[in-house]
Amino acid sequence: MKSLIKINHKMTYDMKTFEDEQEKHRIEVSVVLRKNLEEIRRILCETYESFVFQRSDVQKVWFRYVAQID
Repeated sequence: MKSLIKINHKMTYDMKTFEDEQEKHRIEVSVVLRKNLEEIRRILCETYESFVFQRSDVQKVWFRYVAQID
């Protein structure tokens, strides 16, 4: 997992360069996080398909499980 900040300890930054580098890194990390979130959602939806036509008590357990891991 990437850090939310990126600092090159061998470099001296001026404020503008530092802000630009952090913004660029933030965008890169944001893309990765969104991709991972979409993958999690896809897996949850695929898994739920196994439970969608089950009894309501089975679905309640499913939703409790999802809430617990969330």
